[in-house]
Amino acid sequence: MRAARGAVRQHVAMPREPLGPLLRARAFRVAEALEQGVGAGRLRGADLAKPHHGVRIAGDMPPTAAHAYAPLLRPGERFSGSTALELW
Repeated sequence: MRAARGAVRQHVAMPREPLGPLLRARAFRVAEALEQGVGAGRLRGADLAKPHHGVRIAGDMPPTAAHAYAPLLRPGERFSGSTALELW
């Protein structure tokens, strides 16, 4: 059935698919989430913070600069000094 001309359409927001517990608990790479079956549209959700290109943080997790950058560290790289102390 077609809406009458001039009728206002109501947008009904669909509930977001919840993230798995491993992704809700920390910052994560988009590639990691895609490998776990999370859809690209879900990763664009307004409830996810986007601190860096390719990184997402669940909205209920308060991001710190170090936590937000941690997924971008390459194998063998570590934080040091006061940053490492903050994370410990």
